[in-house]
Amino acid sequence: MAAPPLTAEELAKRLRDLTIIKCPPFQLTKPPFFSITVTFRFACPTSTFRNAVAATVIFLWDYLLTVGMEVEHIWPGRWTVVKVIFLIQRYVPFFDIMWFGMHVSFGSNMSEATCYRLNDVGKPLGMIGLLASEIVLCFRVWAVWNRNKVMTFVLPILFAGCWVPPIVFLVIFTKSVVFTEIAPPFLGCVVLSADQIIALSWVFLVIWDALILMLMLVPALKALKYSGHTALFRTVYGEGIIYYFYLFVISLVNLLLNRNASIDVPYRFLAVAMLRSLHAVLTSRALLHIRAQIKRGQLHGLGSMQLSGAQSTDYGNIRFERGSNRKPVRIAIAHPGPASTVMTTGVP
Repeated sequence: MAAPPLTAEELAKRLRDLTIIKCPPFQLTKPPFFSITVTFRFACPTSTFRNAVAATVIFLWDYLLTVGMEVEHIWPGRWTVVKVIFLIQRYVPFFDIMWFGMHVSFGSNMSEATCYRLNDVGKPLGMIGLLASEIVLCFRVWAVWNRNKVMTFVLPILFAGCWVPPIVFLVIFTKSVVFTEIAPPFLGCVVLSADQIIALSWVFLVIWDALILMLMLVPALKALKYSGHTALFRTVYGEGIIYYFYLFVISLVNLLLNRNASIDVPYRFLAVAMLRSLHAVLTSRALLHIRAQIKRGQLHGLGSMQLSGAQSTDYGNIRFERGSNRKPVRIAIAHPGPASTVMTTGVP
């Protein structure tokens, strides 16, 4: 039998010593207790909820800006593994960020059972979207390393080492969350307690983002030495490094906030929603920009280019064509330097 909803007075007594929820300004006042509900729900976690709304708006706005590129450059192509993973990470945020996230934060008359269901579905769905984004970015790193045999084995090992533990931590965390049912005018789901093991997930995420950033920098420096600041370099390497750097910074900020014991618990999760949103936004842009440049033939390199699966080679202004087999274009850039830089675009 479900417990009756808590009144404002009962909730105030429960929350007085709970650090998992308490945040300033939270002061118990004399009756009427309506001032307690206003102070707690709308003044105390305002920054957290505003950040969640901001993350949702950023994702939706970027989607509206890039959906035309998606229709033009992604949908007409044949279905590949990368294309499927890209579309998963592209559209999962509509559910875990927009629907589940907003419902948990601003839903009215939320029962404990509803909160548990939203938590059990929303958290794993968010992890699936995050994993899909990282897999797409991992393919990009593998491509700029020219599908090196060593990287073919190293990247999956690094990926498993950095992402299997967070999945385990998420399962433990999801099972440990305890919600309480509260009476109006409170909104959303209120967490009474949860296992802090989820904080370890952010450690692995920072390590992963740092590794990927370094793996992107190594071939970029080599390409810069021989080709300079060409359109090819800016699109494939420059944007990639900037995006990876942004993700590393937001992951680091999220970790520092989460481990900072001097601030109240709700404020330690300010960057979580933005972290999830930026992974979806930047991953989509990284792939869409490459596909757009390839289709428009605006990638320029020094020297000659040979495109496997294509029948033409141009100098200076490179034409990107596909043969009848419609395999990913392989771009081999031969430079007058002591070595050649080869880049394969593993695009869907």
